[in-house]
Amino acid sequence: MGFLKNFFTNVFDEETQEPTSASSFEQLSKEELETHLGVRKYGSFTLTDAVRPS
Repeated sequence: MGFLKNFFTNVFDEETQEPTSASSFEQLSKEELETHLGVRKYGSFTLTDAVRPS
């Protein structure tokens, strides 16, 4: 019950909310991101266009 009490106490209090980042990729440089997105294969698993970001 403690979790729910804290949740409902703090859910509308904007001062207690920490800013969230949209993506963990925000911390990467352009070169690091391009390198990451250039990977086509992880071990025996090959990424297809269906699972790659556009």
